[in-house]
Amino acid sequence: MLLESGALHYLGTRRNGLQLEGTDPARAVLIGGAPFGESIVIWWNFVARSGDEIRQAREDWQAGRRFGEVAAYRGERLDAPELVGRPRA
Repeated sequence: MLLESGALHYLGTRRNGLQLEGTDPARAVLIGGAPFGESIVIWWNFVARSGDEIRQAREDWQAGRRFGEVAAYRGERLDAPELVGRPRA
């Protein structure tokens, strides 16, 4: 499988190993663990249990509540995209 640079890739579950090869210098972050015991919703930078929680997280982000600041980020704070449709688990 060829992975594009700068992209997020989901590799599925039930792996007992992973082999990575490359021709150029690279950095990778591998996140894994046991699956959640409930359905989740992922939208933009938010992970929640329902579409209502996603909507609340977006409102809180836009209002500057709950999430804090990333001191090392040098750009302007990003607005969350408009939430179109209904996020589902």
